[in-house]
Amino acid sequence: MVTTGTGKSRSLKHSRPKKEPPKSVVSVVKTGPKPLSMEWMRENAPKLLDIAANNPTHENVANYMYAQRVILDRSQNFSEQVKAVVAMDPFLDENNRVPIAQFAQPGFLRAVKKGQEEVLQHLAGKAGLWVFVDAPHKCSACEGYVRDVLVGNGSAKGVANQYGFNFRKIDVSTEAGRNAAKRLNLKVTPTTVLVVPPAGYYLVSQGLMSQTQLQDRLLIASKTAGHLPKEMEQKVNPYNKDVLTTEDMNGLTASSDPGVVMKELRQRIKGE
Repeated sequence: MVTTGTGKSRSLKHSRPKKEPPKSVVSVVKTGPKPLSMEWMRENAPKLLDIAANNPTHENVANYMYAQRVILDRSQNFSEQVKAVVAMDPFLDENNRVPIAQFAQPGFLRAVKKGQEEVLQHLAGKAGLWVFVDAPHKCSACEGYVRDVLVGNGSAKGVANQYGFNFRKIDVSTEAGRNAAKRLNLKVTPTTVLVVPPAGYYLVSQGLMSQTQLQDRLLIASKTAGHLPKEMEQKVNPYNKDVLTTEDMNGLTASSDPGVVMKELRQRIKGE
């Protein structure tokens, strides 16, 4: 009992905190992929296969086979749409880069050969071909390689004479030849070197090589070394025409939506 200022007494009760109403519980249901979508199939088709293989009842096997049908039908629908999209978009039609039709192939190959000959003639105007050979008793094939592949034999011109390369034969059995080979760290004869003054040396073949192989190596060396004008680089390998470079695929806007990224890439390719 506690006496108040008026002399009356009153009892004190312990105050209890008010109970708060229970918070409503919101259940979060995790939604999975849409039934029969490819995401759903990737998750469930293997399960259906396991069920059917472990217990091959009519029901289990039918479930798996129908899943396979859905996958195949979706693939066919996709394939048909791919044909339609490619046919209507010149930037996707491979036939615009390299002719697929049989009747167009001979003309394309003639153009390829002509373009590569132009590249080799351009290269010959600024570069030379050196071949390192050894004495005949040490390299019996060296003279034949020089005669048939580089210089020419009779009416057939070799690579050096056909395109007008400044040609030089260096005999490593001499002291001057040995010193030159040593400076270039050459170990095998015959060895063919593309020489681009003032200080460009490019090893294009070690050992024997056919004329066609040597021409291909020269084309690769000319492009790799950066000795071609931009307009001629495509002629080295026309099959690379309009192939996306690393630079083309860099610098796109990051987005969680892949469709946004691909739209920006399409605009970049088309120059929009």
